[in-house]
Amino acid sequence: MSKGELVFDLLVNGLLPWAGYVFLQSHYGWSDYHALLAVTVIPGFFALVGIVRKGRPDLIATVSLVTILLSLGLAAASDDTRVLQIRESYITLIMGVVFVVSSLIGKPILWLLAMHQAKTEEQKAALSHPLRRKMLGTVNAVWGWSFVLEFAAKLWMIAKLPIARVLALSPIMFYGVTAITFFWTLWWLKRQVRKQALEAADKPHVKLSQPER
Repeated sequence: MSKGELVFDLLVNGLLPWAGYVFLQSHYGWSDYHALLAVTVIPGFFALVGIVRKGRPDLIATVSLVTILLSLGLAAASDDTRVLQIRESYITLIMGVVFVVSSLIGKPILWLLAMHQAKTEEQKAALSHPLRRKMLGTVNAVWGWSFVLEFAAKLWMIAKLPIARVLALSPIMFYGVTAITFFWTLWWLKRQVRKQALEAADKPHVKLSQPER
């Protein structure tokens, strides 16, 4: 995602819903529930426009649209404002649980995806090495728990903070958690590869095969 796309996403999912919520309450006296219901349409509208403009399904836009439709469907059966506030975190929670469970059963999702995308037998052999599989398993678990913790933090925000503040902070927190986890992944993988290279140099008979680039 480019900087422009990131700024646009923060605007659509954070600033505009917050401004719309405050405007509807202060000028028209709308209830929390109805104001939230109205501003939830904003990110959904832009997600739909993005899909139509590109002429093909976009992963991020599609996920955003699905979560919004899910929250609107749940909201129709309940007048609980928490259902609307937590809209984009439904998917992250599901992904987090899947990632964590896959690590616990020894079949990390990231490792399975890497094996599926491997084009040569040499690449598959490198990924099948116990050290490589362990590395991807650790990364898989960290991403899973980061998604789960993001959902837990969102629940805490909803319970403790005003609705307007939750609307403004939610996308910032989501991208903040994602960025921290992403840069940790880069740092940790480089550290592990460097460590394994040093160990292989000390023990030439134990060589970790490198995947083709």
